[in-house]
Amino acid sequence: MTAQQPALNVPRKIYQMSVDERLRYLVDQGSLSKESADAYRASIVDDAAARMSENVIGELVSPLAVVTDLLVNGEHCLVPMTTEEPSVVAAANHGARMATGGFAAASHRDGIYGQILLDSNDRFDWRRLTAHVPELIRLVARQFASLSMRGGGLTNIDMHEDGLTCELLVKVGTAEAMGANIVNSILECMVHDIESVFPQLNAVMAIVSNYPSQLVDVETRVPFAQLGKDRERNALIAHNIARMADFAERSPYRAVTNNKGIMNGVDAVVAACGNDTRAVEAACHQLAALSGRYMPLSHWSVDDDAQHLVGTMRLALPIGAVGGAIASRSAIMRNMELMGSPNVKRLGEIIAATGLANNLAALHALAGEGIQHGHMRLQAAQTAIAVGATADETPQLVSRMVAASEYSESWAAEQLADMRDGR
Repeated sequence: MTAQQPALNVPRKIYQMSVDERLRYLVDQGSLSKESADAYRASIVDDAAARMSENVIGELVSPLAVVTDLLVNGEHCLVPMTTEEPSVVAAANHGARMATGGFAAASHRDGIYGQILLDSNDRFDWRRLTAHVPELIRLVARQFASLSMRGGGLTNIDMHEDGLTCELLVKVGTAEAMGANIVNSILECMVHDIESVFPQLNAVMAIVSNYPSQLVDVETRVPFAQLGKDRERNALIAHNIARMADFAERSPYRAVTNNKGIMNGVDAVVAACGNDTRAVEAACHQLAALSGRYMPLSHWSVDDDAQHLVGTMRLALPIGAVGGAIASRSAIMRNMELMGSPNVKRLGEIIAATGLANNLAALHALAGEGIQHGHMRLQAAQTAIAVGATADETPQLVSRMVAASEYSESWAAEQLADMRDGR
């Protein structure tokens, strides 16, 4: 009779482990070296990060930059941007400087949508559910009284029936929060009541919608004199920007790139403020397609009499100034403090203005020296860092790369070696 074999050491599911246990497990499995595991552990500078997501093994830190003087509705503000792309930060600052009169913005927040999809048997009369809607409204008001106290709450329920199926389109004011979680909770409460009162009905789904509803309008008027040093050329640049804007309205190939440039700035601020970049992206791109054609989010025209370039834009910004990752991360709280602790409307206006500033700078570069000239100088700095240049060596190496129009890592590495040999 053979000796009993020891039980296999089956690990807990990885999400049940601590960070240290996960890293040890990955080392034991041969997926990580001990050195890499130690580096992952050392990367966690905020212990809250380990609790914010699932299966956390480290923290990826992105650069935090600042727009130094963005004028929005007559108030100067500093704007944090989280991005590894230097040209995005440079563009936001450049656009802010050109727009000497600042940006006029107005936030419109009347709620976000949720959807409930119901199935029925062939004998159900949907008029019974219609008659029950006032009770649903009263139920939500009772169960979510704290939201009402903060100025939010359920504002509307629309029914769209189609035979044996019915959609309830629910709109909820979310006060200072982005509100996705509270909307989902309200929908679940409504579903529980509906299925209890009407056993003939079955909820197929109940979920928040990212349809654009929290909107911000922003406008800026840029004097021709801010577009360059040559008066006649400045007028040409302004008209070329307007021509490119008109072209984007006719070409989806151009429109999507125009909008990507806007979202470069928008996403960087949204992320820095602890909000959901995916929700903002989804809502903005749906907004761009509301007409049935994909269109630019921004519009530019020329006021020749006043010698101004005029830019306008509407963005969908489902964001919050409280809740989510904002209160749980000290870095996010610092960023909000840097901005002057804005309420959610002010935050949306600042984000929209930053997006339009980025768009202005990109179009100005296209109409002037070309987008690559400034972009590649900034990229050269990243390449210099990648090949191991020190802070003292980087400016000289960047100058060599720009002068030769050579931006590959191999060429930069050769030049860096040459510089060091020369010393």
